Amino acid sequence: MLNKAEPNTREEIHMKTIHCFCALLIICLVACQSSAFAAEYKYPGNRKVLVYSPGYDLWNMDEITEVSEEYFKKDETKFWDPDPSPFIFRQDSEASLDQVKTFSDYGTVIIHTHGWYWRSVSADIYGEEIVELTESYPCFRTGTTFDFTNIIEDREHYSDLINHRLAISRGALEINNNADRGYHYVVFPSYIDKYVGNLPDSFFYLGLCNGLKNDKLWEALKAKGAKVAFGFEGYVWSTHDRNMFETLLSDALLPDNSSERTRPMTVKEAYDAISESAKKDPDFPHSRLEKRVASPEWDNFVFDGV
Repeated sequence: MLNKAEPNTREEIHMKTIHCFCALLIICLVACQSSAFAAEYKYPGNRKVLVYSPGYDLWNMDEITEVSEEYFKKDETKFWDPDPSPFIFRQDSEASLDQVKTFSDYGTVIIHTHGWYWRSVSADIYGEEIVELTESYPCFRTGTTFDFTNIIEDREHYSDLINHRLAISRGALEINNNADRGYHYVVFPSYIDKYVGNLPDSFFYLGLCNGLKNDKLWEALKAKGAKVAFGFEGYVWSTHDRNMFETLLSDALLPDNSSERTRPMTVKEAYDAISESAKKDPDFPHSRLEKRVASPEWDNFVFDGV
């Protein structure tokens, strides 16, 4: 005699088998769909964020740092979980040449400084001939100073200077502040070639003039493993720089908990959502915010899923 708790017909056994199979099939389909959804997107290699701001105290360049802290550190960020990751802020002299060498530690690097489109090197500071550059390079100012009165002590960077990995500059804006009349080292793409290690699928925001005037700086970063970069093809005021940065983050790359979004925007979506007129600095209409990705699939980069 069969127990009452057991199925008492072959039809019941068959139906239960079908139900179990269907339930298992649904679970598998949902899992596969979730996996395919996740595989569609690309992510930074880690949650470490570096804000590199050599002129933080001297040029009123604190705005991008404040935006970074608001969006990358706050608890209200809807999809990005900043808690387990360090947010590193380096300002003024802390934003040094040596700090550039640590870019490989970070999945996100935000640079806010002066930028140049360097066409030649003419200074002969060590009494040796320096061949002029035959090409133009985007480069950026660091917080490491150079003292012309103490050249002997500064020979650490001699090889980098004569090989066009570094230059020395006193930017036009620096003379507007009496506390910032020194000369500073300027980084060329070749400095990144030599000293920066492999980047962990990194996102770069190049908040500087001429950072994407041509692709030489981007190519140096990409060769090391950077996957996404935003920057400007010409001159840009810090106000427009800050506005573009916040526009990319706010309810786009880094929505907060009040957002109705079910996922963060991809870098392509966030960039395309900004009108062409808004991308241009009103005072420099030939300069606009630009986007670079290492390959088409990195247009699907999002700040989530690490």
